[in-house]
Amino acid sequence: KKVHCLFWDKQQSDASMLRKFSKVFEEADVSIGHNSKSFDVRHIQARIATAQLPPMNLGLLEDTYRATKKTLNLPSYRLDYLARHFGLKGKLKTGGIQLWLDVWKEKDFKALQKMGRYCKQDVLLLEQVFKKLKPSSFSKAMKRKIVFDTRNFLDQEAFEKDGFLYLGVGKRVA
Repeated sequence: KKVHCLFWDKQQSDASMLRKFSKVFEEADVSIGHNSKSFDVRHIQARIATAQLPPMNLGLLEDTYRATKKTLNLPSYRLDYLARHFGLKGKLKTGGIQLWLDVWKEKDFKALQKMGRYCKQDVLLLEQVFKKLKPSSFSKAMKRKIVFDTRNFLDQEAFEKDGFLYLGVGKRVA
């Protein structure tokens, strides 16, 4: 699978990156994130406002953190914990805040590359966790029980059994 990563320019201006991200995000039929409604989206919208760009249209945004917190009784709802709970590899270790400081303050290109690898693995891990969740985990958290699976990687039968309208397009990926 190919996961694309956007980086800021040499002056650490993120305006161009935010324009590209907003375009891709707004073209998505459904976006899935983990704690994205409380953290990622708010942070991105703040950066967009700072860059004086038009606000991003959120469209249909589902959040695995909120869905699992509403439906599962677990000691933690962090993505790393959920992955390990479902028998998957956890998140990559970055060394904590120091990586971000190296990227931001030191403008360390190797640190930026490491951050990119971390982000890409995070996306793939989220997809794996999402696949492990039963459709009923999302039914309580979703406003509409509609799944538009543009990559055809979800279990259509399981979603329909839980009362979802499942719409799959494109070719199935293994």
